[in-house]
Parts: sequence; structure tokens; C-alpha cells
Amino acid sequence: MATKKKKKKFGLRIGGIRIRPLGLLMILLILLIIAGCIVLFVGKPHEVGGGGFLSPTATPSPTPTASPTPEPTPTPAPTPRSATIRSLGEIAIQDNLLAAAKTESGYDFSEMFSQISDVIGGADYTVADVEGSLGDTMNPSGSERMLTPSSIIQALADCGVDMLDLANDHALDGGWADLQAAMKNCQSAGVEYIGAASSLLERDAAKVVDINGIKVGFVAYTDSLSIFPAKADSKTLAKIASAAGLDKDSLEYAINLASISAPKTDIQACRDAGAEIVVACASWGDMFNRNV
Repeated sequence: MATKKKKKKFGLRIGGIRIRPLGLLMILLILLIIAGCIVLFVGKPHEVGGGGFLSPTATPSPTPTASPTPEPTPTPAPTPRSATIRSLGEIAIQDNLLAAAKTESGYDFSEMFSQISDVIGGADYTVADVEGSLGDTMNPSGSERMLTPSSIIQALADCGVDMLDLANDHALDGGWADLQAAMKNCQSAGVEYIGAASSLLERDAAKVVDINGIKVGFVAYTDSLSIFPAKADSKTLAKIASAAGLDKDSLEYAINLASISAPKTDIQACRDAGAEIVVACASWGDMFNRNV
């Protein structure tokens, strides 16, 4: 009698339980779902709320601080500046005044200005014009030339005069050497001067003075010289130079003659040197003639 073969059973046997292939497939599927949930939890955390998972605390990004817009610094209003400039003259020391100032040792003009010294010195800057050469050349008897002792410079300085205008028609009454001495006398007394120069270099140098913080330029000219009666035009320059004891070229810087000087150039030189304003002094007209 033939033996009947047993039918082979497939599946995973665990103890007395056999898990068939379909059951294994279901278990594998469940494991995959669980693994997916774990990956989802770890890789894509959600904030707590609405039934989600608890996510790790994230460090918030700092909110950038807005840079303040700088406000333009207001330009301060300029402080007003002022200065008083006084012009004094012409001062003409003729024979009677010269005699009144005579002393045993020389000449003293201080008493003549003592009554007006407060007016002279009451300005921030005072410019005076003394008609006559100031180099201490002796005045020839009977001469019409005006030669004033240099002691008048110190008398004026003591009253508050800061600058002398040497460009007048009597500037060369004592000759070129006397005018050179007059410029040195001004320097010794601590008084500035304009209108004359001892060299071409000095002639071209701008005269600019600081008065109360204001840069002030000064220029001065004369249209004639008494040592030669005619106006100082180009035809008479050689004769004027000869009468003053200098050559024609030196006359171009010795005294500022309006006919051969260049006021526009001089004013521009003052501007280039920082002058904010320019004061111009001019001497013109005929002596003793009040009709100009």
C-alpha cells in the first residue's frame, strides 16, 4: 500500500505559530510604516500644536537693527565782524607850526595832537597822511619844499596812528635818500607805511593787515610831485627822477605814481594775499587850490 505524501506548508514558524507569506508581508509593511514615521519625526519636526510632534527649540534669527539716517549738521550762521578804519590828514607842518614845535634838542609835536588823541586812537585802525618828506633833511631857507622832522611819526604813533600814507606830492621834496630814510623812520617807530618802497620787491608785495579778524588790503597813489610842477606823466618822468636824485627805473617803485602804477594789479595782489576788502588812498590836486 502506497504511503500518502504530506502537503508541504510554507511560512515562518515561530513556536507553535506559523506565519504565512501574506502575514510576513503585512508585518514588513507595518515595520516600513513605523520606520517612515520615525524618519518623518526626526527629519521634519513640527511645532507643538494642532496634533503635531514636538520640535527642537530653534534659535530665532536676530532682527536687523535699522541704521538711523544721519541728519545734516546745520551750518552755523557767520558771526558778524566789524572794524573802524580812520583816515587822518592831510597833515601839513608849515613854517609857523614848525617853529611852534621847536625845542632845544629838536622838535616835539605831541602837544599839537594831545587834544585830539582820543579821536585819533578811537578807531580800530588809523591811517594818516603827512605832507612832506620825513627823512630829517634840513629845509633850505626860503624853500617851498615841505621837509618835516621825523619826530612827528612818533607823536602820531603815540596817539594811535597805525599807518602812514607816503604817496603824496611832497614825498620826494627831500630827494630819494630822504624818502628812504623816512621809510626806515616809520619802521623804527613801529608804524606801517604805504605808497612808497625801497625796492621793486617791496613795491610788488601786497600790504594786508588783520583788523579785528578782517583781512584789509591797502594801496596808495599820488598823481603829481611838487619837485616838478607838471603832472607825473610819461614825458616828465626822467626830469622828476633827476630832480629827486634817482634813475627813471627806480622811480617806478620809489613812489606810487598814478600814471605809471597799476592799481588793478595791486588790488588783485591784495586779493591774492587774502584781503577781504581793499582800502585805496589817493592824493591829487594842486597845492592851495580848493577848486578840485
